Amino acid sequence: MVIRKLGMVCFGIPAAALIVLTGCNDTKPNSVPAAVQQSSAPDHTPAIKSQFKQEAPARIVDKVNEQATVRAQTKTDNGILLVRSSQREEIGHLDAPSSFGQAGDLTFTSDYSIIYKVHNEEYTVQKLPSLTFIQPSAAIIPFHRVSFANADMYLLTPQYDGDHGLVCYAIAIDLQSNKAIPLQFINQNGEPEVMTYSSRTMPVIENEQLIVQPGISGGSSEQQSQKKHYKLDMRKGELIEQP
Repeated sequence: MVIRKLGMVCFGIPAAALIVLTGCNDTKPNSVPAAVQQSSAPDHTPAIKSQFKQEAPARIVDKVNEQATVRAQTKTDNGILLVRSSQREEIGHLDAPSSFGQAGDLTFTSDYSIIYKVHNEEYTVQKLPSLTFIQPSAAIIPFHRVSFANADMYLLTPQYDGDHGLVCYAIAIDLQSNKAIPLQFINQNGEPEVMTYSSRTMPVIENEQLIVQPGISGGSSEQQSQKKHYKLDMRKGELIEQP
């Protein structure tokens, strides 16, 4: 019988332990233990392809949740305001740092709806298709509440971090009728706009106007970095920027 040693180390197994016996009828030359063969096989697990637009370029889908899930929720004076996913929700993470967040942050993507629940009845206030939440954990996030004289306003911010500002969505609840409506931001040119605010300064109400510190980047002008003032028009469902 001849004993030959393999001069290598494989997956942490010392070379001296890999001894192959030759000259025996029941052992093949140069055979490798099955456990080593399995561990060295390449991973052919198929990547999950997103069915939504890639809002965050570094988003990797890890699994799919087929049940409706609440991602944001806040108690109001007379009910509950919440954000719920459709039947398909993609759960993943960011694999690299970017203006959307840090590497490892969790991502949740679905066709969401903002729902106002009053006395066990639900009303859909606004639909948010193909929206991505980016958060450091899977915890349900709150809305940010600010108050006008005739309405409470709730701001939904799906992302917790952002170099160029945080995109938010606004819902107003009339203090007399308890009706909830979505609000559209209107710039000084009378055009709809997406409102972003600095992650360092939350929007506040002063003299019945919403004061917003915009998110800025290296190329922002002095005018773009100035605070914006919005006046609420409940009849039109608008927050109108003031000069």
